[in-house]
Amino acid sequence: WNATFPAHAAQFASGMAATTIWAYWERERPTFPRLAAPVVGVAALAVIAIVFKLHNRGWLTDADQGSLVAAPFAFLLLLVVLSPGGGRVHRTLGARAFVLMGLASYSIFLVHDPIIRALRVRYLAEATPLGLFTMLALVAAATALAAAVSYRVLEKPLLALQQRLTAAAPSPAAQPGAPPPAE
Repeated sequence: WNATFPAHAAQFASGMAATTIWAYWERERPTFPRLAAPVVGVAALAVIAIVFKLHNRGWLTDADQGSLVAAPFAFLLLLVVLSPGGGRVHRTLGARAFVLMGLASYSIFLVHDPIIRALRVRYLAEATPLGLFTMLALVAAATALAAAVSYRVLEKPLLALQQRLTAAAPSPAAQPGAPPPAE
């Protein structure tokens, strides 16, 4: 049940709401008050922190946590999409570190969860705020190292191979018996 769509419908709905707002913004190009982005950003981060705290205390299930965190993350994503092209958000996300994280995002996705699980089993830090930041630093460092190796050794060469194979493949229209392209 936990892996089915109904269990994750609220997360899907948050993404759809964000997409609807983005589509409206693309069509209407409304102007937002100057402080709208910082207020939305701080409010989203506050909601995320509260939800994690409630989950940590056992008041929310994993499914509740995922659903309640989806909406603030959707609004944080909207801040990126709706911010001006030359603004601070775009300059920050254009920094080399963020671009590299974007390139290796699939590798990060693959290694992140096993690293968290391995470090969680070993209880390397106390259950205090300092312990949390220690674990975050350990997870970030281990994830960065593992993702860099995975990207360099696996993902980058395989993406290059995919491009070579795709470029060498004949187009469907050039194959005998293929229907002529529509005009």
